[in-house]
Amino acid sequence: MDRQYFNLRPPSSLWVLSIIAVDPDCQQQGIGSALLEHSLEQTGNQARELFVLSCNPRNLGVYERFGFERLGRIQAGNSPPLHPLLRLNY
Repeated sequence: MDRQYFNLRPPSSLWVLSIIAVDPDCQQQGIGSALLEHSLEQTGNQARELFVLSCNPRNLGVYERFGFERLGRIQAGNSPPLHPLLRLNY
């Protein structure tokens, strides 16, 4: 799994966004989008590339709405897949 991760993660300097999580009782209210938007504002123009791993395929659309593109899928055996995504800032 580590090899899959490092093969998909871009080799250049980038920012890796940390975990964004919303309590299940509060999901589908725009909180995750607001947290992601705030995180992106914090990076400003400091980061040319932003990288995130999503373990929940339901969240992929949120990241894509904010300009992230899927790089592939990482999975080891029967483990849940991870979805690496990258956003380029110009």
